[in-house]
Amino acid sequence: MSNPDILNFSLGPVQGFIARARKTRDFWTGSFLLSYLAGQAMAVVLENDGKLILPAAAEGKGEVTDPLLQEIMDRRNGKETNQNERSSIVATLPNRFRAEVPAGFDPTLCEQAIKDKWHELAKIIWDRYLAEPATLGNSTEIIWKR
Repeated sequence: MSNPDILNFSLGPVQGFIARARKTRDFWTGSFLLSYLAGQAMAVVLENDGKLILPAAAEGKGEVTDPLLQEIMDRRNGKETNQNERSSIVATLPNRFRAEVPAGFDPTLCEQAIKDKWHELAKIIWDRYLAEPATLGNSTEIIWKR
């Protein structure tokens, strides 16, 4: 990569997000969600010929060493993943990273990848767990969307 730029990316605030947890599984879920969403941004960097400096999870898109990031890359590329593989359910990616990116790389692509995945996950949760019982509530969908 000739004359790369350096991108410092951080997803947060972490403490406020995690502090809302009330049970151990909530802590785990929050931690995993932040890791998974940060991985979406890392994947965008790799897809655009960038290189992760920290964490040392990948040299390039063909050299991914982190199991969660590998699964994210595979899914983004439409590759079937093994649902029985348990290594990808560990929050191995931090909420921040440093990367070399090509000159002119648009960092809002990372932000958009996170927003897109957040909305996709919210829709899955709504459809799978909330849509049916929401008919019994009062303004449940409005509250959910807010």
